[in-house]
Amino acid sequence: MDPSANPIAQELAELAAALSSANINGLSAIGAATFLTYDSLLCFPLEVEYIWLAKHSLIKYLYLVTRIYGVAHVMYVLNLSGMLFFLNIG
Repeated sequence: MDPSANPIAQELAELAAALSSANINGLSAIGAATFLTYDSLLCFPLEVEYIWLAKHSLIKYLYLVTRIYGVAHVMYVLNLSGMLFFLNIG
């Protein structure tokens, strides 16, 4: 039976492709969150020494904005992909 002849089979095939894509996106976001956490833990002592205790400057604020944006973006993508619900985090 040809899937293009049966509209229900065609819809199911499209749904399966969309779910597979969403799963890949979610798993990629989990990988990004894992790497971001690892990087944050490794760099935390240096970040405190060189960023938090430094004088106020444009570079300091740019660093903090990019660091916060990275975390916020990964959490947004995890929420969008439904992985936060899957992990029972949010």
